[in-house]
Amino acid sequence: MFTILMGVLDGLQKGDDLGELCDDIVGQLLEAKISDDEIAKFLESMQRISELQAIVQRLRPEGGFPVRIYAPPEIQVMDTDCRSYLLQLEQDSILPPPLREVVIEQVMRLDDIDLCVERLQLLVTLVLFNQSGVETVLDYYCDRADASAQTIH
Repeated sequence: MFTILMGVLDGLQKGDDLGELCDDIVGQLLEAKISDDEIAKFLESMQRISELQAIVQRLRPEGGFPVRIYAPPEIQVMDTDCRSYLLQLEQDSILPPPLREVVIEQVMRLDDIDLCVERLQLLVTLVLFNQSGVETVLDYYCDRADASAQTIH
């Protein structure tokens, strides 16, 4: 599933239309003999992200950070590092709480339960790229990469 998401993210970075991108990727997946179940899960996830994002636009909170209490199944899937990463994105005003819920829902739908921060970053980026204001996300990641590079030197 993450290989599929990487392909979508790459296309979104290039400015491709999500619908056309999904059609292209489905064709490639069929050629690669990916199971119909995996393709269906991919398409369902893309559709669900789009639906949830329309809801998110209406639910944007005005100020403050709501507290998120994770359910036991969510804690089993997302370790402390993953939950801390989501919190950091919220506090940096990159990931609003309604979008956090979209990310968590998508995480819980994954078959591959071996989640790490890098995979979570990919999923968060995919959700954020489906929003307006992508420049903010790119600036955030570029600033973090620059800060990491300066710390190393």
